[in-house]
Amino acid sequence: MSSTSYAGWSSCEITPPLGLPMGGRGPRFSPGQEVHDPLLAQAVVIKDAAGQLQVWISVDLLELSCPLSDQIAYDVAALLGISPMSVTINASHTHSGPMMGIHRYSTLRSAPPELLEYFKWLHKRIVKMAAEAARQLTPATVTWRQGQTHIGVNRRRYVDGKILLAPNDEAPYDRSLWVLDIQSTQQPEKRAILFAHGCHPVLVYGYAWNAISAEWPGQARLALKEKLGQQVHCQFFQGLAGNIRPRVFADFNEGKFRKAIPDDPRTTGQEIAGDVTTLLTQPGEMLSLSLASTRNWFPAAREEKLPPASRWEEMAKSDDELQRECGAYWLSRYSPEGIPPLPTSPWLVGMIQLTPKHRIAWFGGEPVAEWREVLQQALPDMHLAVWGYTQDNVGYLPTDELIPQGGYEVEFGWMSNHTPALFKPGLRAAGAAIFKKLDRILSVS
Repeated sequence: MSSTSYAGWSSCEITPPLGLPMGGRGPRFSPGQEVHDPLLAQAVVIKDAAGQLQVWISVDLLELSCPLSDQIAYDVAALLGISPMSVTINASHTHSGPMMGIHRYSTLRSAPPELLEYFKWLHKRIVKMAAEAARQLTPATVTWRQGQTHIGVNRRRYVDGKILLAPNDEAPYDRSLWVLDIQSTQQPEKRAILFAHGCHPVLVYGYAWNAISAEWPGQARLALKEKLGQQVHCQFFQGLAGNIRPRVFADFNEGKFRKAIPDDPRTTGQEIAGDVTTLLTQPGEMLSLSLASTRNWFPAAREEKLPPASRWEEMAKSDDELQRECGAYWLSRYSPEGIPPLPTSPWLVGMIQLTPKHRIAWFGGEPVAEWREVLQQALPDMHLAVWGYTQDNVGYLPTDELIPQGGYEVEFGWMSNHTPALFKPGLRAAGAAIFKKLDRILSVS
């Protein structure tokens, strides 16, 4: 029999005003022109029998910057009397929300004042929502389940000596589906379903470039409420999606991704919602919570060799907005007055303990699916859920094996303001070592 746990949850809408630059387009400043469906922020607060709290926040946004997520975590922690390390924020990575990553893009433009105002409004709204979730604490059971879903497919395919953005059913894909079922013991109608899986939300902008949408994760929440009841809190956490796209628009006969259509997000959302509800009918592990969390960075080293300045000069003259923005930016960094490209990218990672054998490992940025194998080998005896897109985004995180292959997830670096240089091998060892260190810290806490 588990000892008493407590939980509370809350949601609020965070749809931005129209006219802000859209996210998921690199340093392009195309404005949002319509709302396809609203964006949400959600929070769940859990407390163990010893009084330890954890706050997990999810947002229908492309990403969050470390300064913004740190500010939110600090204020939530101050309100609740806990450490900011106990507040974790995950982004769904919808490509149909506002531009949240101007802090990391290679552009000389400043953030529009309206976007900065949205950041301030968002900060206040999320902090108040988390505080509301804490006020809703009720005795609850917490049940852990892990299964699988097949909504995604690897998007890296080797063709004629190059890695193309094309569906590849033979390449790695982390099919794991994690579900945490939280049920009030005093109010049977109070229930929260938390679920996590790794797959890019990149469908809506294929047919509605400037439309705001929570994408397939939003459709999954709606479908779950239809199945489980409108009063049930349904909250999504993005996983190892760095090289995974929805299977629904993969054309395997043509070897490409077709143009997305309006039914695709709904189809994908309903499919994963069906997998969640099926998993809920199967036996799970009722947890006796022993909460703790920690985080750290590991230095992801970059190659010394940089593209020549002539590349940026050519790009700066381009008619394409993305090329022009990046070219002008890197010319400024190559100048004597500029900050030189950074030789390492400090990568934020963390771990949350639910019990000594049940953990959530998380990455900042966009980790590829291959990181599941790295973590399983590093922590073979642990029940693991894995999130990406948490707290900060500094770009894609490949594994060593992908570096010599090239492709978008390896070579896109010039869109980020860290460096246009490729990663050095050694990521796998550095990542495994830092998660082993986090595990040791939690094991003795």
